[in-house]
Amino acid sequence: MSNDRNDPLSAPVSELQQVLAQGFPGRERDWAERVAAGLSVVEAALRQHAGLAEAPDGVFAGVDLQRPTFVRQMNGLRLELNDLLRQVRDLRERVRQARQAFSMSELHGYPDRLPVPVARTAVPHFGELRTEVEDLLCRVRQHREEETRLVLESVTTDIGAGD
Repeated sequence: MSNDRNDPLSAPVSELQQVLAQGFPGRERDWAERVAAGLSVVEAALRQHAGLAEAPDGVFAGVDLQRPTFVRQMNGLRLELNDLLRQVRDLRERVRQARQAFSMSELHGYPDRLPVPVARTAVPHFGELRTEVEDLLCRVRQHREEETRLVLESVTTDIGAGD
């Protein structure tokens, strides 16, 4: 991940990593709520990052668009960013469903009544969810590194140092 303080992805990724590192046994609902919230923040940061990358002074502004190789790499990064956004939405939904499996039904202010039955669902595997979210964060870091590499390679080639 870039050390750039202006990178909208750095803080959300780090914060979600901290949530993932916490234990969830006995705290499944709370953990899932915090992971879902973290995924929402990462999704917003990815969207912001995508907008900034496309801006006139953004990451992709430094790419030499006269070189087909760089254009292909840049387009591949754009497609990958869309895939990351899809993946974060899918994971957020799965975490939401996992949280529901550990939620008590509302009693609607009537403590003498039985709770409404919750739909029968399989018990989620929180270890697998954690691993999938960690894999997503790894892909986000790799994506950011590839963007940086592309820009550096384009600049280096442009000034002739890459020859």
